[in-house]
Amino acid sequence: MDHIRRPRELMSCQIALADVNVLHMPCDMDLPNLPTYIETLPNQCICAYNTRFHSEQEYRNFKILQLESFFFGQYAERIKRFELDPHQFDYRV
Repeated sequence: MDHIRRPRELMSCQIALADVNVLHMPCDMDLPNLPTYIETLPNQCICAYNTRFHSEQEYRNFKILQLESFFFGQYAERIKRFELDPHQFDYRV
């Protein structure tokens, strides 16, 4: 019995990442060792990760999600530090 060769099918996302509301949903794409955690992320994140090398636009979508997660992480860390670190307000001007 011989192996039946089948052409490789391109994976297509059922979720339109070009939609602004879908593209800007939270994805933690800047996690270290991302392939370990990819199953726990939302579907649009998994789809963007799996199709990131199919075309230049797919790679851009993946990088946009990665960049947004980095900036959101930086913003969240600054908000947390502002709320938790002791600080004084000097209203005497």
